Amino acid sequence: MHFKYYNKLFRFRTLLIIPFFAGAFINNTNAQNDDPNTPFNDQQLRLIKKGPKIFAAYQKAYQVKNGVFPSINLREAPLAGADLRGMNLDSADFREADLRGVRFGDKPAKKNIVRDNEDRIISGAATIAASSLKNADFRGADIGENDMIVADLSLTDCQGANFSETDLTGAKFIKTNLKGASLAESSLIGANFRKADLTDADISEADIENCTFDRTILIRTQMQGVNADEALMKAVILTTKDLEAYLKKQQKGDNIYQD
Repeated sequence: MHFKYYNKLFRFRTLLIIPFFAGAFINNTNAQNDDPNTPFNDQQLRLIKKGPKIFAAYQKAYQVKNGVFPSINLREAPLAGADLRGMNLDSADFREADLRGVRFGDKPAKKNIVRDNEDRIISGAATIAASSLKNADFRGADIGENDMIVADLSLTDCQGANFSETDLTGAKFIKTNLKGASLAESSLIGANFRKADLTDADISEADIENCTFDRTILIRTQMQGVNADEALMKAVILTTKDLEAYLKKQQKGDNIYQD
């Protein structure tokens, strides 16, 4: 039988098997009850560690049964070193979670295609999409000493989170709440903080080369020792008075602060 046929048959069977097992996880509630002593959802923690296909199948099966996607509760979860790329984690609760070394997204992998003597593909490193994190809650989470190159944390709540000594090269923090967060000694080269709130945040000794601070709130932000070469500072908000003026202009629909 031809190699391509076997490959398609395997993929077809996989598509059938994964939803079956994911559904079994949901229906077998007696075996999967949450431990009342843990603040996170034990079932979701087990499934998320099995990879994006299993977790997506669980979400789909839950949606079919209940009409909505499940709320993702990973509060205080031990997720150090987990690979969460390719997952839909919108509105997930990561409060106080241990996220050191977690992979949410990184530079697209270069496809290294290897072919046999008949020009058939026998291996290749495919790209893996970054996880979707819109409206996720990272308040108080520990994400320090991490490698989050080009991660997208836009529209998330990172108040009080620890990003210190983290590689955040090219990361997006558009409209992100970073009040009181620590990004000290981090690489923020090329990061985008458009409309982010960095009130009382600490970015001291960070490398903010080529960063974008567009209408960013920098009230009482600690910035000692930063490398700000070629950083863009556009209409940044440095005082509470500036913030009040900004909000009044927004309410009036003044074009100066519109996207």
